Amino acid sequence: MNGGSPTEVEALRGRVARLEALNTRLVYENQQLQQPQGQSFEPSDEEPCYLASRTRSTFHRPSCEWARYIPTYKLIEFASHREAVEAGYKPCKTCRA
Repeated sequence: MNGGSPTEVEALRGRVARLEALNTRLVYENQQLQQPQGQSFEPSDEEPCYLASRTRSTFHRPSCEWARYIPTYKLIEFASHREAVEAGYKPCKTCRA
């Protein structure tokens, strides 16, 4: 079995990371849609993950409109709010991560 060149492997890893982030975002949005009418949905302080770019200083919730603009090769995923803050990122002012 041919493992592929390092560039191909890196590109595939980037695609996998982007697909995982998209899946997380879709699961989150699906949870919001399943809330009964008349009840407000308030997300907890801890999301399943937080997303950031390697070249920017802010991090976002998976459902944030600005998270969509992060290119695959720059995408970083944090397991918790605390992890993102400890890495030096600031919460997004739009999604209030």
